[in-house]
Amino acid sequence: MRAMALEFDDPACATLDLQYMLGDSLLVAPIFNEEGVARYYVPKGEWVNFLSGKTVEGGRWVKETFDYFGLPLLVRSNSVIAIGSRNDRPDYDYADNVVFHVFGLENGKKTAATLCGPDSMPEIAVIVSREGGRYQIETANAQKPWKVCLRGINTIHSVQGGFYAHSLEGAVIVPDEGAKTVTVIAE
Repeated sequence: MRAMALEFDDPACATLDLQYMLGDSLLVAPIFNEEGVARYYVPKGEWVNFLSGKTVEGGRWVKETFDYFGLPLLVRSNSVIAIGSRNDRPDYDYADNVVFHVFGLENGKKTAATLCGPDSMPEIAVIVSREGGRYQIETANAQKPWKVCLRGINTIHSVQGGFYAHSLEGAVIVPDEGAKTVTVIAE
């Protein structure tokens, strides 16, 4: 967890004390009133609301109203967030059936994530790159099943080294057993 002023060279971030960055990619703006009104600043760049999937253009203040099940939780473009397969307990093997969610990967960019085990040693690393509509997904150390969700991508033309399924969030890429590279052609 870090203060916005430490992460961004933006004068508007100097006085922000009611929101923070969680790691390099997640902007969290907790709500501190019973009305559910959040007024928060989004730094320059493109951001994606983790919960709704809406794209937010930064460099501005945003005011929104949320119910008790929501809050501003934004993901910086060109980010990968690892999401575990269970939500019923905090102590489980996070690398087993992990889904790596890729947010707003820009053309010509590459992004990566590494998931460590209880011994702090890397259990699985994923690198995703994009050239036009071609996404290249590479993995290292994968001993357990894993997937990649291309958030906001709904049209897939082909997958080499795996297959895909549709979800509300985007295309879920499931690699063939033992595959270290998967190539996806998307729109």
